[in-house]
Amino acid sequence: MAFEARFAEIFDFTDDELRANRAGQISPRQKFKLGKEDTQETLDIGCALFILISIAFVTLVLCGLLFDISAYIRAFVDGLPFIIPVVLLLAGIIFYVNHLGRRERKQKYPMPVTGLRGDWRLEVIEGRAYDRYYLLIDGLRLKILMNAYDVLRTLDPATPLVVYIESVSQKIVAMEIADDQ
Repeated sequence: MAFEARFAEIFDFTDDELRANRAGQISPRQKFKLGKEDTQETLDIGCALFILISIAFVTLVLCGLLFDISAYIRAFVDGLPFIIPVVLLLAGIIFYVNHLGRRERKQKYPMPVTGLRGDWRLEVIEGRAYDRYYLLIDGLRLKILMNAYDVLRTLDPATPLVVYIESVSQKIVAMEIADDQ
């Protein structure tokens, strides 16, 4: 297995990090980068939720001012003691299911980094605004960027790859062409 500069550029890893990934370890820089990505994803979801709640609140206030729907607002406020526990229960269920998924992945992939081998193929899901690109290998569907898709598309599908993923988040941290051709 050899260090591939094009993979290193796309997935942002060094030769030393690739050696650590081969041993099942993750470098501090890779860990920091993944944490930053997770934080950004959480912020994106939080901002979208805040915008939706703000729009709903402004709409409710405007409707209240225009149509005098104080009775509906009073009914909503009276229902809050029921609504809040239901929302908290649903949030708890979501967090618990997420925890179970993480625990299951940790049991399946005990090392911080796992090398996936086997037949692979690319998949594109076309959307209205943008397309999503995936690499399917060893039963997993891993999201990749368009530039990674373009590079992988140039490879022969019979080329054996080793894809290193962070075991919990299952995000790609490195990739190389395997020697067993």
